[in-house]
Amino acid sequence: MVLQWQDLFYEARYSHTRMSNPNFVMLANAMGVHAIRCTSAEELPAKMKEFLEYPTDKPVVLECMVSKTEHVYPMVAAGKALDEYVLHPKLRDLPQLDAEANSQTAWS
Repeated sequence: MVLQWQDLFYEARYSHTRMSNPNFVMLANAMGVHAIRCTSAEELPAKMKEFLEYPTDKPVVLECMVSKTEHVYPMVAAGKALDEYVLHPKLRDLPQLDAEANSQTAWS
């Protein structure tokens, strides 16, 4: 999220945001947990199917690889109210539900 804020609000001036993660598949396997890695949007449906069909009495990890420049949405900027959230650019032009419908959908 820090990198995202630096991109969106601070003209891509990066400071202390070089990120690296462990290999979560290897980490899970080391603990005896089944793990699945998804490396593209095209393989996501098959990986989700495998994930959801895994026995429910055993743990499973699904690691989805995304671009380092991908942002997390929806998000709320500093000083904004929760109903002033920012959507992903691809979703901004779609018709939106009103706030009451959103709250009923989100919490039902």
